[in-house]
Amino acid sequence: MHVPSLMAGSMSAGVGFLMVHREVSHRNHLSRWPLAEKFQDAILTQYYQLKSQAPIEPPKDIQQFIPSTTSAKTQWNGALETIRKQLSELGGGGTGGKKE
Repeated sequence: MHVPSLMAGSMSAGVGFLMVHREVSHRNHLSRWPLAEKFQDAILTQYYQLKSQAPIEPPKDIQQFIPSTTSAKTQWNGALETIRKQLSELGGGGTGGKKE
């Protein structure tokens, strides 16, 4: 292996890469999809507009949106009981292992 040739080749390849990189690096990006970029810009614009209109503080009456623990438990157990009854009717009227 001829070391001086290796050094000269490596340096010329490195300099060439750096020159190309310098010319291309100032650009944001080169895209082949200008239509996709247009839609992306429109979506981002809408997103930022909606975000700016959103309330900063949560509403004071947030408890009306959160069910209490007891009512949620009652609704959950009621729904499970309804499902059990329907399954037992479909399964031939069995009691599902329970003695009546």
